[in-house]
Amino acid sequence: MSPILQLRNGFSQAAWERPLRMAACVVLSAAAAFSLARTSDKTAQTFQVFDFGAYYRAAGAVARGETPYAIDEHGPTAAFVYAPAYAFFLYPLSYLDYTWACRLWMLGNWIVCLVCIFLAMRLVTAMKFTQNWTLLWLATLPMASYFWNNISAGQIGALMVALCLAWAICQRRGRSFLGGIFLALATALKLAPALLVPYVIVRRDWRGLAGFLVGGLTLVLAPAPWTGLNRAIELHLEWARHCHNTQIGAQTCRIENQSMLGMLARLPAIDYRDLQQVYPLILLVLAGAGYVWIIWCRRGTRTPEEERSQDNLHLALLFILMTLAHPRAWTCNFVALTPACFLLADRVCRRQPGWKISLAALFLVAGSCASWKSVAGDFSWTGWIHQGKDFWTAVAVAGACCWCWRAGGVRPRFIAPHQCLSLEADVPSSPYSSARMA
Repeated sequence: MSPILQLRNGFSQAAWERPLRMAACVVLSAAAAFSLARTSDKTAQTFQVFDFGAYYRAAGAVARGETPYAIDEHGPTAAFVYAPAYAFFLYPLSYLDYTWACRLWMLGNWIVCLVCIFLAMRLVTAMKFTQNWTLLWLATLPMASYFWNNISAGQIGALMVALCLAWAICQRRGRSFLGGIFLALATALKLAPALLVPYVIVRRDWRGLAGFLVGGLTLVLAPAPWTGLNRAIELHLEWARHCHNTQIGAQTCRIENQSMLGMLARLPAIDYRDLQQVYPLILLVLAGAGYVWIIWCRRGTRTPEEERSQDNLHLALLFILMTLAHPRAWTCNFVALTPACFLLADRVCRRQPGWKISLAALFLVAGSCASWKSVAGDFSWTGWIHQGKDFWTAVAVAGACCWCWRAGGVRPRFIAPHQCLSLEADVPSSPYSSARMA
């Protein structure tokens, strides 16, 4: 390439990067200010009743020495359904006025969303947060509605995804024990991340498994200083019963539930009570089939870059699976698509094979976020599909990731061990090859 052409390309990239960086700062500042301004005239009866309101009431309950799992006047759809440890972690918020507690939680949620984006970008591309603003916009703009749902409702979906991403980053950087603790924290928020534990075993990451077990035991014992050991165990048994009792028809069949359970329950020929009985078996079969495919894909020998690419694909698909498998997959939970969107956006930016499919999938995510769900009424297949727009979008994104992975030619190579060194020496340098492998 001639020096003049190089200069033009460099100037063009710099010319785009600066406006995109400034636009990101302006949009982020305006959105944060708007979200905080919305709390000025709100009360505990009118703002975030079903999400942060439930956390705040649970924190107040443990502060008074009561159970956080009581059903109050807000009903079972606004109940606290997380591990007892989190009710005690939120204990300090109960000393604040509800409005100020909302504001503090909202600021924390903004930080968590940014951390989620940062970790996903580092995991998929090995780039720093500010290294490629084009990629950053292309991956996150289609998902803006999912992140806004977390912040405006005071939800914890982004926190769960951030903890899962922290686990993946730690696993890749050789800090498996710490990663296992992050995974235990995520599983205590919502049980869906437990679907990632077999991946730890498939990778033979025994330190990560030990960290998960130690983290889980620590969370079980966390309430003990306030309640005593026996009461801490009783609270966990109560938590399990509470989660089962609050999974009622109003939760399962409501349009906002974009899980596989919700999609099936909205079919007229299926009774949701019978479905909930067999749903664990359905998940077991699906997860088993998925892990059989992952084990098959891991056969053979690959270069470090190919290994990283395949690992990114598996993690992106597992994040989607854990979202759709959870019996209460609200819109905010679909921030778990972040790794997959970065995979697709990176392929578009590099014009790699399958980039057009990737771009179409990103447009589909943006369209799903921007459109409204169909209202409940007489059943029709068109309405049923529209009601599950986030579900079908996640399935389409998973399919696009698999299509692009096959188009990219990352396949197992069955070669002799003594050939691995020479194979790695022939790999051209790339942004991924410098990343530390687990």
